[in-house]
Amino acid sequence: MKKSIILASVALLAMTVSCDLFKNTFKEQDVKVNESSTVPADDFVGLKNSPTAGATPEGDLTAEIWADQPLKVGVDPSLGKVKAPGVLLVDGSKLPDVAIANDGVVPDNAGLLFTVKNPSSIEMKVEPSLQVDGGTIVQLPPVTVGANKEAKIMYCKAALKPDCKDAPTSETLDEAIVVSQLSEIEFGKQFNKLEVKDIVLSPVGTKAAALAGDSVDIEFNAKFCALLSFPKGTVITIHRSFHDLNIHLDRLSEYTFNKYGITLNVTNTIPFDIFASASSSEGITAVADKPVKAGSVDNPVQTTAVITVTDNSGSKVSDIENADLTLVLTAAKNGARLPKDVKIKIDVDKITPLE
Repeated sequence: MKKSIILASVALLAMTVSCDLFKNTFKEQDVKVNESSTVPADDFVGLKNSPTAGATPEGDLTAEIWADQPLKVGVDPSLGKVKAPGVLLVDGSKLPDVAIANDGVVPDNAGLLFTVKNPSSIEMKVEPSLQVDGGTIVQLPPVTVGANKEAKIMYCKAALKPDCKDAPTSETLDEAIVVSQLSEIEFGKQFNKLEVKDIVLSPVGTKAAALAGDSVDIEFNAKFCALLSFPKGTVITIHRSFHDLNIHLDRLSEYTFNKYGITLNVTNTIPFDIFASASSSEGITAVADKPVKAGSVDNPVQTTAVITVTDNSGSKVSDIENADLTLVLTAAKNGARLPKDVKIKIDVDKITPLE
């Protein structure tokens, strides 16, 4: 009997030692992942399928926000000049993160797209005004809209190419007008509300006198537009997740590491350095050992970075896949912009247990 107890104890001790040795040996081994994702720039910065996303005709990403609703005004041209009641309101809370610089830097070019639908048989002169966050009211240059025509006018801070292919909008323009006051009020920086108001309409010519009492509905709309192009050193913070970037770390659900490193090989073709960190409400934190260096289409740059993850959630660490992944983008040159179809390649090489 005593011999049996001794043998059982020895067997149990051997199993315990064996398990501990296996565990310690396993902790020193890397887990190969071989997960790869190629992410277009619009998806990388969170603009894919976003109602605020646009692109110039040349293919550079823009941020665009329409007014909450268009403004329709009944006008009797025989009455001459009239001021349209109502306001076109653009809600600044809809601005995507990638359009907002951390240090208040303004995009290289931003503008106000102003549209007018004139269904009348009379040419109309239109004079809008602009106010941002209750500040200075900017009287915008007048435009003339032909009879039975729709006009799309871009009031912008900087001159555009003659063909307007660098306009900060996906719309086809009828005219682009540089307004120096937009630079003075730093148009394009983060705002709460943008208002197009005090719109004055005047019939052009003498034909209006013959149409007394003939009211027509003139429709106005406005859209804030910003080219996502920034000066060197501009810092922008966006929030994504590994899952958003199509990186799947499901295999981590097999293990319960408390601390581990994720080795990434990133090929960057955008002109921004990228630094990554992550956190979750469940107690997961992570930080990269270095930023991913900026690159370009002609000169892709590969960086190997290790993201060290600490998991205090008490659950399986695959939750890192859905944690808040904070990406800090720093413009590496002047005029740093985001071509829509440029892609960033992310290869997950291995997971290294640290504790």
